[in-house]
Amino acid sequence: MSKVQEAPVVSEQDAAVPVKLVNKLQETPVMSAPDVAVPVTLEDHRRAFTEISFLLDAFAVALGDIMGGATVSVGRSAGRQMARKLPDYLPEPTMETVLNTIADRLSKGFEMTHERGEDGEMVVRFDRCAIRQVCQARGKPVGGDLCRIFHNYLDGVVCELLARPTRSSVVSCGESCRIRLETK
Repeated sequence: MSKVQEAPVVSEQDAAVPVKLVNKLQETPVMSAPDVAVPVTLEDHRRAFTEISFLLDAFAVALGDIMGGATVSVGRSAGRQMARKLPDYLPEPTMETVLNTIADRLSKGFEMTHERGEDGEMVVRFDRCAIRQVCQARGKPVGGDLCRIFHNYLDGVVCELLARPTRSSVVSCGESCRIRLETK
């Protein structure tokens, strides 16, 4: 014959623990991801920049190996795709409004200004440039493959937002870079 076990006797104090825990959880505000601060140090930023620089360099080299160079189509396609995802609506876009929108979007990594040239073409100047910093960090020439990919990317963004074919050409590169944008 089996012996029936008696249920353990739970004290009032022990029984209150789960209730207290549930009450405490209900009082604790739920924190979403933006509310949770993860401490990031300057060294963390340096490591991230080094990693991103390496990945961008590897990307440019892989494009060169696979496709024979920094192809125009890859950069433009990426730029057009990005422009389609922007939450900006430009009902009657002009080159100026498009470039102002792009400058605002890229402002964390780029100081980008623009002005009309003597022939009416748009000249864009990059004083602070995240791509230039990557090139310098990786020992790559400013104005090389990675810069060309970025310029083609920029062409794609402008083309999509302006709804007109756009082509850029390098005017100068160095500590400050300038490109000329032409539309068709």
